[in-house]
Amino acid sequence: MRLAGKRLTTGWTRMCGKGARTPVSPNVGLQKQERMEVRMRLVTILAVGLLIAAAPAIAQMPADVLAQIKAKAALDFPDDYSTQKYVIGTQKQAYAQVKNYRDTKIPPVILSKLKQKASADFPLDFSTQKYVLDTQVAAYVVIQTYSAQEVPADVLKRIKQKAAREFPNDYSTQKYVINTQVSAYKSMQ
Repeated sequence: MRLAGKRLTTGWTRMCGKGARTPVSPNVGLQKQERMEVRMRLVTILAVGLLIAAAPAIAQMPADVLAQIKAKAALDFPDDYSTQKYVIGTQKQAYAQVKNYRDTKIPPVILSKLKQKASADFPLDFSTQKYVLDTQVAAYVVIQTYSAQEVPADVLKRIKQKAAREFPNDYSTQKYVINTQVSAYKSMQ
C-alpha cells in the first residue's frame, strides 16, 4: 500500500529497550499521515475562510473607473502593453489602499478631508493619492509632536498657528513652513 509517496507495510517491528522486538500496528503510520492531512485541510479551510471574510473589505474598483484608467494607460503608453499592464495593476492596488486607508494617529475628520483633497487634486491617480495621504499623515504627526529647543513656546505656537492659517489641511507645507520659520528664528538669536 502507498500513501503520500511512502510505502506502508504490515507486520513491521521496532526495537524497544535491549533488543526486544515489539510489533507495530500497521495503522500507526497511517494515523499520523491522516492527522497531518486533516491538519492541512483545516489550515486550508481557515485560510480560505479568512480570504472570503476579508473580501468585502477589499475595495473593488468600479468598472467605469477601471475603463478610464485603461484608456489613460493606453493613451500615455501606446503600443507598450507591459507598461499599460503595470500602470493598471498599480492603480488597482492603490485604489484599494486609498479606499481602505486608516491611521489611528490622525483624527478621522482630518483624514476624511485629506482623502477628499487628494481625490480632487489627483482624480484617477490613486497611487499619487496614496502617496499624498502617506505624506500628509506623517507631516500631521510631526507637527503634533513638534518641539524646538531655543524657541520660546509662545513663539513656536504662533509659528504653528500662522502655518495652519495659511495652509489649512496641507500638513506637509505647514511642516515645511514651521521648519523654515524655526530655523530663521534660531539664526537671528
